[in-house]
Amino acid sequence: MHSTSTTRRRLTALAAAGVLLALPAFATAAYAADDPCTPKDAWTETIPAKGEPTIVVDNPDYLPGKAAEYTTVRHKAVTEMRTTYQRYSWVGGGNVNPNETGSTPATHPGDWQANTTDRTGHENDPIGEVFNPSGNENSSAWFFWTSETKKVVVTPAWKEQVLLYPAIPPQGEPTMTVDNPDYVPASEIKHEAVLCGAVAGADEAKLAETGLDVRTASLVAGVVLLLGAGLAYAARRRLMASEEL
Repeated sequence: MHSTSTTRRRLTALAAAGVLLALPAFATAAYAADDPCTPKDAWTETIPAKGEPTIVVDNPDYLPGKAAEYTTVRHKAVTEMRTTYQRYSWVGGGNVNPNETGSTPATHPGDWQANTTDRTGHENDPIGEVFNPSGNENSSAWFFWTSETKKVVVTPAWKEQVLLYPAIPPQGEPTMTVDNPDYVPASEIKHEAVLCGAVAGADEAKLAETGLDVRTASLVAGVVLLLGAGLAYAARRRLMASEEL
């Protein structure tokens, strides 16, 4: 009985040892299989700028110019009274006295011929009546002066643009460029490398020393687990055989 009890304890310890040997490698492989992360090298993210560095706004100090102002002055026409003269000569023929026939340039225009309009040297000649400078009524040298006095436009009516206020030039510029208060410059964010699996960090260094990777560790874990299970099964069979004896 003592021998059987001792054997049972040894076999149980051996099976437990096989399982314990398999658990770390199995846990490592299981963790690596369930790890959802994706390995990635260190990288730099560039955030683009928002808006423009400067903007154009109205200049508060700008003074707009002002055009010159004019007023229209209307000038009346300049007129004066002028008298014009016309002398006529008798062409009625013969030694006829026009005064006897009542002939004048107005009543018998065919008996008279217009000649000069210049009164120079004839200022004393009568106006509006038939006269003979020689005083000989039998002479045919008869004349007749007419005159007409009327208003004459010397200068036509006209308009004049008179300056009221001179032009004022603008002062400054209507707009100005200033810094944009809403502008956000471009920036960079540096991201560290992403390491995945249970071998990240210190665990990865340990595996690197042994030359094992996750896949190899998983394979070793499976083999050890099978060995442990086999040993446990063999021990149990031996125990049952000894008990039958």
